[in-house]
Amino acid sequence: MNSYLKITGRTFTIWLMAAFINAILCGCCRVVPGAEDIPGEICLSLLLSLFLLAPVFFIFWIVMLVCIYRCIYERALFRAALSSVFILAIATGVICLKICEEMPVSQSLIIMAFALISTITSIMLHFKYFKSITQ
Repeated sequence: MNSYLKITGRTFTIWLMAAFINAILCGCCRVVPGAEDIPGEICLSLLLSLFLLAPVFFIFWIVMLVCIYRCIYERALFRAALSSVFILAIATGVICLKICEEMPVSQSLIIMAFALISTITSIMLHFKYFKSITQ
C-alpha cells in the first residue's frame, strides 16, 4: 500500500483515539464534582474534542505527508510525529484557554493537560505502526 495512504489512515485513527481519550478524561473530570449525568458529559466532551482536535490533526496530517515526501521513515517519522503533536497540543491548549477565559485557571490548566495527555498517548499507542512505515 502507498505510504501516503497509510499515513492518512493512521492520522485518522490517531485523531479518533485522541478525541476518545480526551473525552473520557474531561468527561470524568466534569462529572466528579456533580455526578449527575456521566454518559451525557462524556458524549458532550467527545463532540467537543472531535470538533476542537480536527484542525490540529489536519495540520498534523500535512506535517506527516511532508515527512513521507522527504523520505523520513521509521523512528525518525515517530519522533517527528511526537514533536509535532506536542507543539500542536500546546497551541490548542493555549487557544482553549483564550476561548474559556471565564473558567477558573486551575480547571483550564487541567483541560490543557488532558489535551496533551490524550494526543501524546494516542501517538505512543501507534509506535509500532510508525516503525513499520518504510519506503
